[in-house]
Amino acid sequence: MAGLSRLERAQQAREKAKQMEAHARMLEAQEREQARKADVARKAILGGAVLAAIRAGRLAHEDWERFILPGLIDRDRQRLKGWPWNAGESNTQLAESKG
Repeated sequence: MAGLSRLERAQQAREKAKQMEAHARMLEAQEREQARKADVARKAILGGAVLAAIRAGRLAHEDWERFILPGLIDRDRQRLKGWPWNAGESNTQLAESKG
C-alpha cells in the first residue's frame, strides 16, 4: 500500500481542521451557556435581595430612583413605573405584602 499523495494529505488536513473548528465552536458555546446561567442566577439573587430590602423598608424610594432605575433599560423601567411606591396605594399595602 503506497503512502498518501499530497492531495490526499491536504484533504485530510482540511477535514481535521473542520473538525477542530467545530469542536472549538462547541466549546465556546458551552462557555457562553455557563456564563449566561451564572448571570441569570446572579440576577435572581440580586432581585430577591432588592425585594427583601424594599419589603423590610431598607430601600427608600429615593434610593430606588437613584440606584436601581438608572440601570434598567427603558422597557423594564416602564414595567416597574411607580412600583412598589404606586401613587394611589397606601404604604400599608407594601407592609401587607411582607406577611
